[in-house]
Amino acid sequence: MRLLRGQRAWESVSSSDDEERLTEFDCLTVFGEDRLDRAACIGLDLPLDVRCTAFEQRVWQALREIPAGRTVSYTEIARRIGSPRAARAVAGACAANNLAIAIPCHRVVRHDGALSGYAWGAERKRELLDRERRSCA
Repeated sequence: MRLLRGQRAWESVSSSDDEERLTEFDCLTVFGEDRLDRAACIGLDLPLDVRCTAFEQRVWQALREIPAGRTVSYTEIARRIGSPRAARAVAGACAANNLAIAIPCHRVVRHDGALSGYAWGAERKRELLDRERRSCA
């Protein structure tokens, strides 16, 4: 499922090059702030129809299992999916993620706990994690 900026979740869209990625902050217009915060705490359990490689599918499933407000390293995700030497490939799979809230790549950090690459910027990543920690405490 791909959503356009400002589009409602139940309106389906066909994929095309002119579509924009749906960011976490765009989800506020789709779901509303209160509902988005609650969804992060209980987990978005949406059936997703995503086009990706088998490796990305394993990574993204592992990301969906990280509790809201928690972080895990790229190395740990690689270990969890049975590819302990694939931390860089895990980072690449995170970067390929177009469903930012449903597949929470913002919960993945460097091995030392520092924030690292995020398609929508490190400041947004920090804000999302802070928001989850406050809402899900």
